[in-house]
Amino acid sequence: HTQEILKILRNHHIHSTLFLTGKFIEHHPDLVRRMVADGHEFGNHTYNHPHLTSYAENRKQNTLQNITRRFLQRQLLKTDSIFHRITGKHLQPYWRAPFGEYNREILTWAAEAGYLHIRWTGGFDTYDWVTDESSKLFHTPEEVYDHFLREDRKRKTGLDGVIVLMHLGSHRNNNHVFETLPRLIHTLQDRGYRFGMVSDLLKN
Repeated sequence: HTQEILKILRNHHIHSTLFLTGKFIEHHPDLVRRMVADGHEFGNHTYNHPHLTSYAENRKQNTLQNITRRFLQRQLLKTDSIFHRITGKHLQPYWRAPFGEYNREILTWAAEAGYLHIRWTGGFDTYDWVTDESSKLFHTPEEVYDHFLREDRKRKTGLDGVIVLMHLGSHRNNNHVFETLPRLIHTLQDRGYRFGMVSDLLKN
């Protein structure tokens, strides 16, 4: 569904920050070049999306034994090198940890390689990656739309500065979260919001 999402963004003249893995870039070079031409910016999502901490096992963010400074930095630098080879450009100096797994040690290692960690705003993971409809994390496009409007009313600063987590692809057969994007974009723009990239947020 990557093409459909990119088309929606293109039609609405929205540039976003896309965090890509090295493997994705290797497997889809033409698509990545198209994304660059569309004016998006790109962050580092490691080479092959490894687990970095024990969170999946014990809900603790302890660095896994096989994860070292050298391993993480190679994951990041290799991804940038692949991106540069394919596009002639470098990734932005931001990264996002796979599965949102990180701790102070991991953030320090990445910072030594020149990367600032960019998380999403709490409460704004769309859970578009959840395929099991019986899961309480599963949200339909309609529910995601309603959630944004509810949060806009509830939060003191509305949706100012919110970083949303969505994926370029999903294994769902239906109820694709991206289907609500055109409606959500129109509604939020009507309320005076602008959509931007991480670099825009950091500037402000």
